Amino acid sequence: MIPDFENMEQAESCFYKLMEFSTADNRFEYGIYLNGVLIGFLNDCGINDTKIEVGYVISPAYQGNGYASEALRAVIEELFRMGYEHIMAGFFEENIASRRVMEKCGMHPLELKDVKYQGIVHRCLYYGIDKK
Repeated sequence: MIPDFENMEQAESCFYKLMEFSTADNRFEYGIYLNGVLIGFLNDCGINDTKIEVGYVISPAYQGNGYASEALRAVIEELFRMGYEHIMAGFFEENIASRRVMEKCGMHPLELKDVKYQGIVHRCLYYGIDKK
């Protein structure tokens, strides 16, 4: 969930925070690039021992081309290689495209929670996959 920025300073602050996370040993933050252009990113939303929750976003100009599925599939493989046993991600119920991304990557439904985001309560579905 990316906040709506009120000004460029807020956007730059978020950018630098993400950049700092990308070099931290205790964080998982990867950029998604297409021909050298940053079109999105994947990051941890929480880590607990061998369990990790990830989030991802693709710039609207690049959505619908399979980039999220390709990136999430690669990240799942990398996280399992790194020793994580369980990976999960959430999406708002109305975000059918995100559900399809997770299903294409072998994730299955886990739970449903109400989440307040930008003043609105959304039904958030969580999907997961276990290392085989």
